[in-house]
Amino acid sequence: AALALAELGPSPPPLAPGLGAAVAAALVLLAPRAGWLLAAWAILVWLLSSGRGGTAVVVLLALAPVPLVLPRTGTPWSVPACSPALGALGLAAAFPAVAGQAATVTRRAALGALGLLWLSCAELLSGTRLLAGPPAGTPPRGAWEESAARAAGDVVVPLLSSGLLAVAALWAVAAVVLPWVVRGRSAALDLGAAVAWALALALGTQAMLEAVGTGRQTPSARGLVLGTVAAAVGAMALRAARRAARPTDPRLP
Repeated sequence: AALALAELGPSPPPLAPGLGAAVAAALVLLAPRAGWLLAAWAILVWLLSSGRGGTAVVVLLALAPVPLVLPRTGTPWSVPACSPALGALGLAAAFPAVAGQAATVTRRAALGALGLLWLSCAELLSGTRLLAGPPAGTPPRGAWEESAARAAGDVVVPLLSSGLLAVAALWAVAAVVLPWVVRGRSAALDLGAAVAWALALALGTQAMLEAVGTGRQTPSARGLVLGTVAAAVGAMALRAARRAARPTDPRLP
């Protein structure tokens, strides 16, 4: 919410970014699903009413699937925002370790795929390479931010047809299998398993980026090595924290 108010619309925004973030947080704390939907609706209405229809289309592409693929929960709906945040730090490849902490297979798969989608949309909106960058030939935001039709035809369709989102399936699978690989029973076994899982994730991501052919001269993922290290460490640390917090919870896979 803060980034949307600060970066995506005309200046000055209707609320200061910090105040907007506080309002969104309060709404989600009071009513996770209804508050999240209200905050998302408010951002989209503001973008549309301020003449940023193209930007609203890309934001909607990120927001709309969340309640559809995670229908019976509300708290995890903002977890995909961790993906572009990690990408800004050069750690995008570590996000599946975050998605892998969800309690059920379907939630882990949904969060893994949504993380890649949010990362791709953030790259379109910021023009910054967070993992592999926007598809080749994508115009800058200034060329389409005011036109929903141009955003749909020149940005959304190329993104969805570029093959880049195929990485979402890999991230979903990586998130699903993580609790079965890193089980929290032996530090030595967990270390080896986490390293193997992270290496497979990194190599698979790189191979898939090369396979889909995004039209770049160097289709390598940004920060893949550092993200791999962070993914392995994060997988172990998050698993240990969950087991310490709920040592007898039978739902832990």
